[in-house]
Amino acid sequence: MSTQDTITITLPKSGKRVAITSYYPYGASQATQAIFLANAKLDMSSAIKDSKAGVTGSASESIKMDEIDGTVIKLITDEKIKYMVKAVDEVTYPKDELLAVIYDLPASDVEKIKDEITRIEDADSVD
Repeated sequence: MSTQDTITITLPKSGKRVAITSYYPYGASQATQAIFLANAKLDMSSAIKDSKAGVTGSASESIKMDEIDGTVIKLITDEKIKYMVKAVDEVTYPKDELLAVIYDLPASDVEKIKDEITRIEDADSVD
């Protein structure tokens, strides 16, 4: 990955510089969808019933959002960080070590990283 594929942000509390991919990688999208789907509660009986009755567009109602465990959000956030953060102060860490480095930072710094990832993801989303 070249430096033009990343943006660098300076964290507000520690002053560390974090390189983040400048786009939302397809692999991150697939990995986060897999986490979501692995933990989603599906009610296929209502979707099948609606389908047989000719009702369309009700598939999203088959996923019970209120029954998804709150830890899924953290798992998805962790996966996005592993895919998108490329270096901290020009040091590249293996994905299995990166989260420990990020989560050792002050909370305001981690929030800045998460906000930047969300901004990039939103800008790169296909409507």
